[in-house]
Amino acid sequence: MDTTWVLVADAARARIFAVDPRFRRLDELMTLIHSPSRVRETDVFSDSRGRQSAAGDFGRVGGMPPRQDLHALEALRFAREVSVTLERGLHDAAYHDLVVVAPPSFLGALRRSLSQAVSERVSHTIGKDYSRWTAHELRPLLKKRLAPDSAA
Repeated sequence: MDTTWVLVADAARARIFAVDPRFRRLDELMTLIHSPSRVRETDVFSDSRGRQSAAGDFGRVGGMPPRQDLHALEALRFAREVSVTLERGLHDAAYHDLVVVAPPSFLGALRRSLSQAVSERVSHTIGKDYSRWTAHELRPLLKKRLAPDSAA
């Protein structure tokens, strides 16, 4: 099997494409949407963190412990969801090679979430945000970046 999957993702949406070895076609196979990544933190937390002072520490006011960044947590959750989908595809022999295209901030979360078997199939990574590009826009870019010896 010579099928290559191309994952184009950001922290809220991941699209998986199949590409033939000569990059003539780029077919979108599936889209994963992670709605919680699109939620604004102010919609979840209605007001600012509270303040506290320790008994006997007059005049000293310390902030509450910082809460974890909601978007970073949701990005990690989504990266794990994407990695499960990629693992399933590998298990089903749906692809041989994997190309991962994601902004650097999400690329790190993806790398940490991928199993060793899937990581070994990653032939290229592109640390750019092309998540809003159409298949028509992506195909020439991928052909140029991944198969530079072929004519466009």
